[in-house]
Amino acid sequence: MLSQVNYQTKELETVYKCHEEGITSICLSSGFCITGSEDFYLRVWPLDFSEFSIEAKHEGILLSLDISLGALKVACGTSNGGLGVQDLSNNNYKTFLRSHTSQIIDMQIHSYRGYLVTLSADMSIRLWDMKKYEQVYEFSYPQDDKCLCISLKTLEQESQSAYQFSAFSPDSEYLALIGDSGTHINIIDSYTLGTLLKIYCQNANLKKLFWSNNNCELFVLTEEGQIKVFGIQRNSDGPNSLQAYFLREVNCIHRNSSNSIALSKNFKYVLTVGGDNLLKIWDYDFSLQGPGILFVQNDTKIITAGGFEGIYEWEFLGDTSKYEKVIDFGQFQPVGQNAIQQQGNNVIQKIPKTISQQPLDFLDNDDDDLGDRLQNKQFQGLLQGIQPVQSQEIEFKKQKKKREKKQLQFNYETNLIRKNNSLPFKHYYLPNSRSEQVQEKILKIRDNKEEFLTEFMISYNNDSHENVVWNYMCGWFAYTTQNFIIIENLTKNRNQKIITLPDQISCLALSRDFKYLLAGSASYNQKDQSNIYVLECKTYTITKTLIFHTRGVQNMTFSQNGKYLVTVGNFKECTVAVWEFQQGKLLANAYTLDRINDVKISQVQRQQETFLEFCTVGRDTIQFWELDKQFKLSYFDVFVPKQTVTQSKNSKYKQEENQQLIKEAPEVTALDYILIDDEKEYVVAGLSTGEIVIVEYGNYKILYRCQVSLNSSQIIDIKVSNSMHRLIVTAMDEYIHYWDFEKIVGYDLPFNNKDFLISWARLKISGVAISINLDPTFKEGFIGLYSGGISYINLDNKYRTQIAGTIDNKYKYQTHILNERLMVTTHEDGKMKFWNMFTAEEVMEYKFQSPVTSILFENKTNKLFCFFQNNNDIKTINTSKFYQSETFLQEEVRPSNKKSSDYPIKSFETILGGRTGKFIVMKSGVIYTMDQLIKERRPLIKFSKVFNLPNIADLISYQEKSLFFATNNKGKVMVYQVDYVSDRTIPYGFTIIDECDFLENATELYIKQNFSPNQQCLYEKAQPTQIVVSRHNENNYYAINETIKYVFIRNYQKRQITQRINLNELPLSITLIEQKLSFQILIGQQNGCIEKINVEDKDNRDTYTNMLDGGIISLYNVKSNNTNSSYRIIASTQYGITFYQL
Repeated sequence: MLSQVNYQTKELETVYKCHEEGITSICLSSGFCITGSEDFYLRVWPLDFSEFSIEAKHEGILLSLDISLGALKVACGTSNGGLGVQDLSNNNYKTFLRSHTSQIIDMQIHSYRGYLVTLSADMSIRLWDMKKYEQVYEFSYPQDDKCLCISLKTLEQESQSAYQFSAFSPDSEYLALIGDSGTHINIIDSYTLGTLLKIYCQNANLKKLFWSNNNCELFVLTEEGQIKVFGIQRNSDGPNSLQAYFLREVNCIHRNSSNSIALSKNFKYVLTVGGDNLLKIWDYDFSLQGPGILFVQNDTKIITAGGFEGIYEWEFLGDTSKYEKVIDFGQFQPVGQNAIQQQGNNVIQKIPKTISQQPLDFLDNDDDDLGDRLQNKQFQGLLQGIQPVQSQEIEFKKQKKKREKKQLQFNYETNLIRKNNSLPFKHYYLPNSRSEQVQEKILKIRDNKEEFLTEFMISYNNDSHENVVWNYMCGWFAYTTQNFIIIENLTKNRNQKIITLPDQISCLALSRDFKYLLAGSASYNQKDQSNIYVLECKTYTITKTLIFHTRGVQNMTFSQNGKYLVTVGNFKECTVAVWEFQQGKLLANAYTLDRINDVKISQVQRQQETFLEFCTVGRDTIQFWELDKQFKLSYFDVFVPKQTVTQSKNSKYKQEENQQLIKEAPEVTALDYILIDDEKEYVVAGLSTGEIVIVEYGNYKILYRCQVSLNSSQIIDIKVSNSMHRLIVTAMDEYIHYWDFEKIVGYDLPFNNKDFLISWARLKISGVAISINLDPTFKEGFIGLYSGGISYINLDNKYRTQIAGTIDNKYKYQTHILNERLMVTTHEDGKMKFWNMFTAEEVMEYKFQSPVTSILFENKTNKLFCFFQNNNDIKTINTSKFYQSETFLQEEVRPSNKKSSDYPIKSFETILGGRTGKFIVMKSGVIYTMDQLIKERRPLIKFSKVFNLPNIADLISYQEKSLFFATNNKGKVMVYQVDYVSDRTIPYGFTIIDECDFLENATELYIKQNFSPNQQCLYEKAQPTQIVVSRHNENNYYAINETIKYVFIRNYQKRQITQRINLNELPLSITLIEQKLSFQILIGQQNGCIEKINVEDKDNRDTYTNMLDGGIISLYNVKSNNTNSSYRIIASTQYGITFYQL
């Protein structure tokens, strides 16, 4: 059935019956509709669905459809693994691709026709032309009759026994079969189907059989991973007289079970594949997860099937010269039982023979030329006494852990990913990042109504690199966060231009003429493409997309003339690509053996055969690349050696003793070119040990090595201006190091000159510079900091100032609104930041030794009191002038380095009982009032205990009615009436007037009736209830709990829930917009959406998607000064804060 819905009125208009079976796919054009069904039919309908105009039957269920731009062709994907195109003009269908839809069980090669025959669990046997790489034919077999193996021989009679595997001898005379018990081998005549020989293998489960090319060696693969080799001798009594000999046995071929083997025709190589995902090549003695492996085309090619990963063809470069292998059966004892079939009836007479197994070991590690030894007849006489190889116990924990990691999805923080993969700081990798997830979010953002406008975004991807650019020609700078590029003009009034891209962004680059901005993807789409987007700087629109990389773009750099672009992929793909930029044409590409951290292009062309030279670094290697005029890439490696350090240590017998320590091999993290006198070119590279090395081009020798950063901190980036003779290095030590090398230009050994060391200068910055972008003079520029934020620097004046403040997403933070002009964020790492509410700019930042757990704002004096977790200092900040005015101490001083278990979690100033008081709520639940005192000319704070509320999570005051609303850690909300009498010992009195447990009472019926046991586990984890108190809807408050999809409206005077509103997702935060005639609730949800609900009409609701990922941990609304909107919404997530106009 097909339903037609009006998307404006959201009403069902008509239902059409288009097929007898269910509809599985649909696509629509301006003139017709195409449907695919489970009945295998494709039908083309007019838009009134009166009668289909075209009908075509396919080989499988149509799972996907798409129409071409000209609306004459339809791409069809079917359930049997086929992909084709239906031409609507002539109703012709052409298949472009066929594939198995399940695992490949077995495969064989036809030696004469060159066809590959595959058997799959999808109930099909397919023939493939290996020259055209096309499917020739397909056979299907019934599901009840399970097929386990294939053999390329037509049998004229049926075998009544069940067999697990079969293999024909190369001359097609005999067929070897594994019996249904898996313990014996039957060898039968391929013409009469008479059983000639039975071979029993004790204590073994047989798996597969393989004949060698000499028709007398039978290789048997067992479930235990062993390979047994039997010799089959044809006696002179007749072709049906066979004798079997046990030749040898090999154990532990693979760490997991062996899956298949292949034998070369010249008796020189044996190939094996196993469960450890390895393909091993042995010297005819005996290593990918896959069911099969074959030699084809005179041993020059190998074919492997990797389960769901496809069929692979390999070029084999081993010795393919001819060699004949002759076995002397006289030195072996026969094994097995002969069976002579009598003519005229089916009675089989068995002749017992003595079974004697003598396994032989051909694996001798002391001899490299095993093939020559096998040809030596004297050596063959010694084979009988060799003992078998002992089985080895191998630890499979690491192998098992790898398989489990593929099945589970882990949510790592990006810094842990970098650490677990041993990546240097500059190398950026975003795990499990698919473009489809980003594109789904973009579609949801586009569905936001026009009334919900993004104003500012406080966010920066401070875990990436090279993601800050400065267009000093046009006066703007840009930086990235998630899939957004934020562009800010350097004007008096702040405004942001936010560009949305369909991928997560890893790095940025500006073209040499400042006309284009390039963004490299950190994510990849279904086609395994990590795109590079080229945006025109005037319109900020995508003009072209460069497609080559598959797992993420690590870095991009332009040539000096701007014609060429070199890009490198991250450590998951290790690729280099060279582009002709104007046309977007890929000139050349190459794969490297290891990851690439940085790339730079040389300014000079030294050879006529090449027109582009560049350099990359990664691991302990500097690679010099050349692109010739035939667009071929070649490179030369320079390895950075380990550093030997001599240090002294004290000894009992000697005053001082020297000790040599060899450091680990350094990682080369960054580089750039230094050009002196327009002739001598050097590469300066930064190391993970905090050193720089300088390599001369041509002789490729390290001329200079020097420790630069403090405490051996890792080098992050290197920039060189050859016109200004300035070298700049950024490192993890929070310094910018720079040299002016103009004075050393004329020296033969310039970098060993004292003038080079004298020019070394440092600029201290407030964090690690992960991205730096400078003007042509290399005197000023912009940097992006690892702690968050974009800063302007001037190296000559040694000056730095913050331009754009952001949130450091590595630490949790809380948002507080002080008044209509200031907002405060307190961070887990001890930072506290003040923000301008009108422009979302950072006004001031403070760094404390202990995290700020609570703040109290005094309106009259504009002072902010800060309470800390690990000490009892109370600092005050004057928010009018932003200076720290006083530091108060409590009467009982606690050491500042001792972690406290009880500290303030909430503080506020309010009027209760007709008296103004400052209230402090401790983590233990004790509530104090705070008074300021002067004792011995020292400011002190006096805490007076007034009440105790165990397990308290939050305390909200309602001063108009002298009420306290308290929430605890178990979901309960309590309402207290507060009065003040000065004559009492404790002047404040608390009387409870309402109490409600939203987790037990309000949802008991709802949980039992509507939730499965797995979903109920979520509700058993108690979470604090969040509330907002209504000022206009009298005696009511609104409550949410992040484990319940409800908003509760409770009347605390009547002590009852008056209304319960369903939510689409679990809530995290709530705010209330109240006007005289309307009451609206905004709910911040765990999926990153904001749901707006009209209290008077709960069906009148809208859902807005937040720009930044993650659940909305806090939500505020303030009145807007903008004439076009009434309110400003401030939404906080883990990755930053977004300001909206509503």
